[in-house]
Amino acid sequence: MVESTDLTELVINAQRGDEDSRNRLAELIRPRLYSYVQRMTLRHDVTEDIVQESMIEMLRFLDKLEKADRFWPWLRRIAINKLHHHHARQQTRRAMSVDDIQHTLAHDNSREGFAEMVTDELKQIVVETLGSLKPRYREILVMRCYEEMDYVHIAEEMGITEFSSRVLFFRAKNALAKKLTRRGLGRGAVITALVIFGRMTAESKATAAQISIASGTMKVGAAAAGAAVLTSKATVATLATVGFLAVGSAVIIPNSPAIPSAGVGGSAATVSTVPGASTNECWYYYPDGPGGAVMTRRTLTLSAHENDYCQWLQNELGNYYFDARSNTVYVNNFNMWDPKLLVRRLPTDDAAMSQFLSRVQPESKDLDRVTDQEAGLLVIARPEEKGTPTSWTTHHLHMLKEDYFKCDWPKDVRIVDRRDELHKQGWTHFRITGNIGADTVVGEGRIPLVYAKLKEVRPTLQLQVGYEMMIQDGPQDTYLYDIRSRSQTLYPVASFFEGFVRPWAGLHTMDTIRRDAARRQIWFKSRVSEDETIGQVRLECGSGSIIYTIDMERDLLTQIDLEWTDTTGSKTSGTLNFTYQLKPEAPMEFITPRPQSRHKSDSSGSLLWLLWLVQ
Repeated sequence: MVESTDLTELVINAQRGDEDSRNRLAELIRPRLYSYVQRMTLRHDVTEDIVQESMIEMLRFLDKLEKADRFWPWLRRIAINKLHHHHARQQTRRAMSVDDIQHTLAHDNSREGFAEMVTDELKQIVVETLGSLKPRYREILVMRCYEEMDYVHIAEEMGITEFSSRVLFFRAKNALAKKLTRRGLGRGAVITALVIFGRMTAESKATAAQISIASGTMKVGAAAAGAAVLTSKATVATLATVGFLAVGSAVIIPNSPAIPSAGVGGSAATVSTVPGASTNECWYYYPDGPGGAVMTRRTLTLSAHENDYCQWLQNELGNYYFDARSNTVYVNNFNMWDPKLLVRRLPTDDAAMSQFLSRVQPESKDLDRVTDQEAGLLVIARPEEKGTPTSWTTHHLHMLKEDYFKCDWPKDVRIVDRRDELHKQGWTHFRITGNIGADTVVGEGRIPLVYAKLKEVRPTLQLQVGYEMMIQDGPQDTYLYDIRSRSQTLYPVASFFEGFVRPWAGLHTMDTIRRDAARRQIWFKSRVSEDETIGQVRLECGSGSIIYTIDMERDLLTQIDLEWTDTTGSKTSGTLNFTYQLKPEAPMEFITPRPQSRHKSDSSGSLLWLLWLVQ
């Protein structure tokens, strides 16, 4: 093998116009490049084409290389791009056999490999097994085991994250181990097989003699191994591979013929009433940290049928439910909710909130608590062991881009999109009309329906109660304006969305409201209609009450009823009605604030602001 210092010197001289250095560089690097490409293609003709194209491009653009000591990674990346382009053009490939490799070695004196040092049967098994791996698996095995690249540089070369490269390598070596086991070699033969293959495909005897694979090379770390194991499937496809990438708002089919309605809840206690069903891991991912949106990935295993399973996925794009029995992925408007009406519990809930929820709903179970507050938090909660919840955590700011976070479904899965046009759009404009006592209430705003739309469509709200009060909540200013006194109180952004609809946060509106109440220690009651289309949550707030009416299928508020009794026994009531639109109508007219006084509130607001309107 040519020393990197020798290559660097040749590159520098070649860039200066020395023709002998260019020729010598091409002569020295070609065997190494051939070996590298052949290990991934296992086809002599394809390898020759890719090497030839890569060498031509190398000589053409060598003067563009800024760092001479990065020549080999640069050339390797050129070859990988050629290989990926070839795969895109030709999906079916004939794998190279042992005879092909030996024929190549026999007719190329510069490439005397390791072929004579092992039996023909073992060589055949190794080559056929490596050849049956996915090209991407073979690619990362070559980079890690023969190029001795660390995960950071593998990630850069493959265009993925470091964590993802670790997961991919774990899957690749696991797939190789399984295939070797089926051929009678056992899982412990992975390193031996890789050494044999590496020496068979080395560019020379001298290079072959240097090939060895340390046990440390095979390590990926506990978090990556856990992620790979939890999501591995024999034959799978993601939403992207079946031609469906949705922007919507929820999944779960309460009345699906294959899954009884009690199988779609979000609580830790109740997941399904399918006979023989048991819950596997539930993943909670917080891209902005706890307190923001939560993405959920849940697996349901039907123990009576080892290979049958149902999965739920709520990510930044939408919400999906996979019915394994009918091989169908359903896409609905609404986030998960528990038909027993148990409040959705999260592992990041603080102790006070968890204790309050346990008092309101003693039958619901608390989760193993996680106090981490960093962005990119991933919590994987496992089934209870001996009555004790178990979970582990990691951090990954780009988790939503990773294949292993997405649900994997069979390649022939059927997609049934049950969303309305609003949820396909991913956001909605809304209007509010109603009254508080004798005063007319008007309002408007817009909200994203999925997390992916949050940066594009920021939640906004404007609300005016007669000539008494005006509220605005938006990216620029959030305030309550007393029209008569012309005083303005400023609040943090999103203060007035507490106790409101927030579907982009990954929870059903019913759970959003009840969790907001629990956070403020406000007692609540909830119910749904017999056909499970309408839900209500009633909050008891001392001398007042707030009743939310929710369209369960659209996952949106339709009405809020307010009532307040003052110290004299006099009652005041109000009703706010909500309508939702694909496109906003002509904007409403609101009084323009002209404050004489302005101050900031010490609090971040509260869902009790709705009762302020009545008072």
